[in-house]
Amino acid sequence: MFGRAEVIRDVLPYYMVDYQEQSGRDDDARWIDRLIPDGSWSGNIYDFFSKTYQKLTAGLKVPFQLKEGQRIEDTPAHEAIREALVNTLIHADYHAPKSILIIKRPDSFSFRNPGRMRISLESALHGGLSDCRNRHLQHMFQLVGFGDQAGSGVPKIFKRWASQHWVQPQLTEDLPNELTTLELRMISLVLPEVEASLTTRFGSHFKSLSEDARMALITAESEGAVSNQRLKQMTVMHPADISKLLRQLVNQGYLQSEGVGRGTLYRLAYGSSAQTADLLELSDLHTTYGIENTGVNTPDHRSSYSIPPEHSLQTTRVDTRNHRIRLHITEVTPPYHWTEQSTSPRKELADASEQTEEPLYLDWDAVPALLQGQLTVLAQPVSSRKRIDPALLQSTILALCEGRFLGPRVLAQLLNRDIGDLRKRTLTPMVHQGLLRLAYPAPNAPRQAYTSATKPPPSQERT
Repeated sequence: MFGRAEVIRDVLPYYMVDYQEQSGRDDDARWIDRLIPDGSWSGNIYDFFSKTYQKLTAGLKVPFQLKEGQRIEDTPAHEAIREALVNTLIHADYHAPKSILIIKRPDSFSFRNPGRMRISLESALHGGLSDCRNRHLQHMFQLVGFGDQAGSGVPKIFKRWASQHWVQPQLTEDLPNELTTLELRMISLVLPEVEASLTTRFGSHFKSLSEDARMALITAESEGAVSNQRLKQMTVMHPADISKLLRQLVNQGYLQSEGVGRGTLYRLAYGSSAQTADLLELSDLHTTYGIENTGVNTPDHRSSYSIPPEHSLQTTRVDTRNHRIRLHITEVTPPYHWTEQSTSPRKELADASEQTEEPLYLDWDAVPALLQGQLTVLAQPVSSRKRIDPALLQSTILALCEGRFLGPRVLAQLLNRDIGDLRKRTLTPMVHQGLLRLAYPAPNAPRQAYTSATKPPPSQERT
């Protein structure tokens, strides 16, 4: 950590630290600046860290920010570079006959240390597991405020780099030569016009999303679609968390899904820019709806959406006094929506309790994109809470099922509830009370769905 390089080599004959700044041109691999233990400075690890960090961060743009009257000179890029440099020094195998090599190029940084990783790449990316090769060095850096023993170094680097919308860092192992290399490339994933387009489409909602959610939308806009696998390449999120994020973006009306299983693609939701922002504004109504039960009806909000031919959106009303959000939708064609192929859908309908012209949706992917957004708005007062008043839950279900049959899977996803518990505690009792009507006489029919049996009472304007 301290001392002079010639003394360090008495114990570690292969000790060598090397910093190079290169032009980045393919025809010129020579360095234009270099720092090695050449006798003009101590050559120890701490001084190498201090000098190299200053060289690596020289030229990085620092936006003007104040905290408690002091300018903040640290940015996520500075944090990522500092963490990468510390990790390289504390995880290096100083007994190996290869040098530590740090390279700065105009558009990238490279950190190479001798020695293979002591945990798997997957474990390093997920974090939480620490197995440092040089614990005394790690402790010394901790004493001066750098590094930790929580195994969070690599995830922190990836997250800080992703926050700048740069391509994902590359962490690789050269097994034959026993080298580990981390590449940080400053190649932007976001073109200014892409971000401007999304801001226009989604309004202020886009900037309020998490970094990972914005990255999903940016990818869908720039590449035409996004998938679980694509986001896995760009973030450090667990695949299960990525799936959950994508479902949330679908439920919130930002994305629409295509396909099933691992092949599912997600594209930006149907509608023009102004239209999408208009629908998302409706989602803010759940704050008043769920918290301030004032009994005051909000003004009518008329949608400017470009409606697909099978739907006609007439008007939307929020009535907090009656715990009800009303979206009046006129279904034009087709009269039925089948999620499973059937050679004789009319024959299947003959078994239903009543033949109606309400559409039937058994799976979320079968629900048209625009209707998905509308139903999500209706369900938000319930889906956003774990505990809910049973009366509010029932009235929300009635609003969701008004004018259409919804299967239990659709309702469970919309309301963010367990399907078995929802069916047992709410749907079945509502059928017995005459509030809901079944699509088929047999309660356990595999294609069972529910629709409102009675129309909700009209809202009364406050006088």
